Amino acid sequence: MLFINAQSRIDVKTDTIYSAFLKKTNNNTLSSKTLKKLAKIASTSFELPKADAKRIFKNNKPVTPSDASIILAYNIGKALAQVSNDNLRSQLKAFVAHCGRPSVDNNPKIGIPCSASSCSATTSEFIEKNSDRIGAPLGEGTQAIVVEDNKNPGKVLKVFYDDVSPDEVVRQLW
Repeated sequence: MLFINAQSRIDVKTDTIYSAFLKKTNNNTLSSKTLKKLAKIASTSFELPKADAKRIFKNNKPVTPSDASIILAYNIGKALAQVSNDNLRSQLKAFVAHCGRPSVDNNPKIGIPCSASSCSATTSEFIEKNSDRIGAPLGEGTQAIVVEDNKNPGKVLKVFYDDVSPDEVVRQLW
């Protein structure tokens, strides 16, 4: 893990969203200038539409979920584990939540264990709830991101995107 104790400036040309948040881990809140920089980094790094990036960071409103917004939520979730200030933690959790909450299938298939389906949690809800468990990314596919499990060494977590059907999740887990 990378720890940055001193506050420093965000460079929109060289910083990732993760490193930008790490530079602000000791802040109480994020300034409007910082939010503008975060929106710019999100739109260039993840190909998130500029309007969505502004909506998440500057307007503090949710967006329609997309692959880019889910990957953004994952990266914010990684930084969330490093934040020490409660006010800033709640602000980052709001960003994760605003990355999209699509409709969820309310008819879970019989035989899907609660832990496998995350009890019908969306990707952003799962990332928010398990931010302390999400480690370094190991791989990324069209249906999920595979990351190290920080609480269980030698184990991995497979974070599925919201558009993956429960049947496909079960097929990949068994």
